[in-house]
Amino acid sequence: MLKAKIAGLLVALLTISACLALAQYKFGNIEVNFNNKGIVTVSYENIVRVTGGFNTWGPNWNWESACSYQDNWNALQYRLGDVEGEFSGAFQCSFARASWGEKAWIGVNAVLIELNITATQESSFAGMAWDYDLPVGIFKGMEVAMLFANGSSANVRLREERVPGEWVIIFQSGTVGWIVPFNEEAGVVLSVFGDAWPTGMDAQIEDEREWGGTVYALRSWLFFNFALSEGQMLRILAYMQPYTTAEEREAAVLKVREITERLASGHDVELVKKWLIGDMRLEEAAELRRAQGPPPMLIAYAGVAIVSVAVLLLVLTRARRRSQI
Repeated sequence: MLKAKIAGLLVALLTISACLALAQYKFGNIEVNFNNKGIVTVSYENIVRVTGGFNTWGPNWNWESACSYQDNWNALQYRLGDVEGEFSGAFQCSFARASWGEKAWIGVNAVLIELNITATQESSFAGMAWDYDLPVGIFKGMEVAMLFANGSSANVRLREERVPGEWVIIFQSGTVGWIVPFNEEAGVVLSVFGDAWPTGMDAQIEDEREWGGTVYALRSWLFFNFALSEGQMLRILAYMQPYTTAEEREAAVLKVREITERLASGHDVELVKKWLIGDMRLEEAAELRRAQGPPPMLIAYAGVAIVSVAVLLLVLTRARRRSQI
């Protein structure tokens, strides 16, 4: 009986450890991680530089965290492997009720994320957006670049001090991506796209300090004043390509340009997705990651689980001895 209890506790603790540990994918000295809600982070020199996820607002720009912030959605399933991740769950609040599913492909040099949201009852939104958040403490005074569907780009300086009442630093239409430098050499190229946006999205850079936040939001707007009927699905894709040289940065920008050109010429987003996945060299990436072994964080959590089981075994054994006296 005691052994069965210990075995059950061991399985439970190891399962919890695996879920708590972030999956870590290395791109040179840049690391991409996912949590169990599908929130993605990009770290450089062990510091998180970019956090990507989905936001919604209800009518009259009502913010209810259960629906409004992806990291607060209910997660029902969570699986991460060498080159793929799958996440799913549901969310509900006063203005929306929906199920969601996310899938990620992590290749040799890029990451592709597909997010699907399906209304389980009539749901209404003032706005829906994908955000890439940058910590103010790291990026204040630095420049990022907006990439546009017409092939041009614009550098935008992230203001050092908050300007009360002016939280939008810049707003532009036809935006297809971003360049976020970490220093003169390394950084990441980002993009957001989908079926309904063949020539880019409305996008802005928002200073979240206006609302007590600590990040700049690189925000790609999907819709304004939008309703999902029961059973209706919305799909978007987010693309991330880290770089450590100027040549890699230019290759990543060209990839975003090609995504845009394919969508603008009438290619279905499913075909574009398959093309990107085929170009990510997943088999090679899987071999590289298997050779690297399990993430250090997962090993650490497993160690904690084993020590916890040893302590529980000791406590239960002593309790059993006392009961026999």
